[in-house]
Amino acid sequence: MVAIHALTTLGQDRQALAVADLTFSVTASPPVHPGVNMMGIYALAGEPDSAVLFRRDTASIRGQRQFEDIVNRIGLVQYWRERGAAPTYRDQLRT
Repeated sequence: MVAIHALTTLGQDRQALAVADLTFSVTASPPVHPGVNMMGIYALAGEPDSAVLFRRDTASIRGQRQFEDIVNRIGLVQYWRERGAAPTYRDQLRT
């Protein structure tokens, strides 16, 4: 997750998306148990924390098609659809 932050900060959005794509494409099921990740956010241990995708300092990657592919793959698009909600980051891209 730190790599995604660092790369977006350095303006390397393509590389940040490549790291995010790899991070969120792992299909193996690691042992899951609650804990606090290195960002201080409560998360399931061994599971990538998607919050990194929506932090202010990673906003530059959200307008890319690959970003949409990632949030779809990890189930966020389905989650929003089932709840009848639209993600707020899309509104921010239009302004």
